[in-house]
Amino acid sequence: PRKEPPRGLGGVDWGVVTGIAGGVVAVWYPAVSLPHVWAHCGQSGSCLKHCAISLILRADREGTLPPAVVSDAEGRPLHSWRSAILPYLDRDDLYAQLRFDEPWDSPANLPVTSTPVDVFACPGSGAWGAGGVCYFAVTGPATVWQEGVPLRLSEVSDRLDSTLLLIEGPARQPWGKPGDLSFEEALDLLTSPVQPAVNGGHVLDRGRFSKPTMARHVAMANGKTYRLQMPLPEPLARALLTAGGGEPIGLKEALAWEAPQTDWARVACLALFLATAAAPFVRHRLGSRAPQGDAA
Repeated sequence: PRKEPPRGLGGVDWGVVTGIAGGVVAVWYPAVSLPHVWAHCGQSGSCLKHCAISLILRADREGTLPPAVVSDAEGRPLHSWRSAILPYLDRDDLYAQLRFDEPWDSPANLPVTSTPVDVFACPGSGAWGAGGVCYFAVTGPATVWQEGVPLRLSEVSDRLDSTLLLIEGPARQPWGKPGDLSFEEALDLLTSPVQPAVNGGHVLDRGRFSKPTMARHVAMANGKTYRLQMPLPEPLARALLTAGGGEPIGLKEALAWEAPQTDWARVACLALFLATAAAPFVRHRLGSRAPQGDAA
C-alpha cells in the first residue's frame, strides 16, 4: 500500500503552519517594530503645541504676536521670536539673563542661547538636546507673521483654526538666532514628500496593509496642533498659509487628506504567500481522500 507522508502531532503539517505564521509575522512586523518613531512623532506634536500656546498667551497678554525677528533701532536682527516667549515656557531663568539690546550671540548672550530649550526641537532630531530648532514661523505679507509688523490675532480675517501659525521643518540653527521660513519655503515643505533627514517630518509605518504615512506637524492660530499627511495639494497648502486669503478650503480638507491608503501590493504579496504555503497541505489532504488501490 502507498505510504503516508510524515506528519506532525495530530495530523498537522507543522512545516506548513510555521511557514504561514512566518508570513503573517513578516507582514505585521512593521506595525510593532518601530515604537520609538511613533513616540518621537507624538512628543514632537506636544512640543509644537507648547510653542503655539505660549505664542497665543503672549498675544493675549501683550496685544500682539512677537515679531518674527527682534531688531534694534537700525533694523539689525538681534533675536528670534523664541526668546520673547521664554517666560511663557517657564524659562524665566533664561529670559532674565538675555540682553535684548545685544545680538543673540554676543559674549553676554551666547552662554544663554547655547542652553538647550528642548521644547523648540523634535525629539529624535539632531536639534534635540543641542539647542537647535525644528518649529518655524512662516513670514511674509500674506501670513500671520508679517515682516516688521506684529499682528493681532483679531486682525486675521481667515478662520484661526485654518490659518497656520507654526510648521515643523528640518533641524536648524540655535533657538536664539533669528531665522524662519519664507512663504515659498513653507509651501515647498507642505507640498513635497517627507524626507526626515532633509526636510524634517516623520515617515510612519502603519504596518499591516496600509502605506507608510509621510507626516508633518503644524500649529494653527487657535493653538491647536495637527499631524498632516504630506504632500498636500498646492491650493490647500496656500489656503493654510495665508491669513486673509478668504479661500473656501482649509483645515477640514487637510484632515480629510490624511485618510489611510491601502497598500494593495502588500495585500497581494500576502495572498500569494498564503496560497503558495497552503498548496502542499491542500494537495496532501486531497490525496489522502483519494480511493486506495488494492495492495500488490
